[in-house]
Amino acid sequence: MTGIHWLQWNDETLDVFARQRRPIVVLVDDRDQAVAARVGALRAAMSEHGQLCALMADHFHGVFVDADAIPEHLAWLDAGTAFHLAVLSPIGWTPIATIDLTHDDTGVLVELVAQTLAALEGIWT
Repeated sequence: MTGIHWLQWNDETLDVFARQRRPIVVLVDDRDQAVAARVGALRAAMSEHGQLCALMADHFHGVFVDADAIPEHLAWLDAGTAFHLAVLSPIGWTPIATIDLTHDDTGVLVELVAQTLAALEGIWT
């Protein structure tokens, strides 16, 4: 299995969250082109990582948020500034974990995401 189905943060997605209480992996783009390039590279590399794709398909929702469309709730959490990648609780959408994207090696970041999600696998059923 390859690829990750990234949802958009909208009313339809919020309905999915309400029906399927799974942690949410949110990836937030950035207006700064250097950070946006890092986010884009991470997003592409995540879709090529088999274990990560399986975890995302079975245990987590994936949401990609455009830098110009950060929802109010995520803006309150300082998404796009304090973090660009976080795992949110399905109840209250508060961060369970955040991952710092400042590492230069995208492969290391993908492994860190996979390890984080593997550690969180099954916390909500």
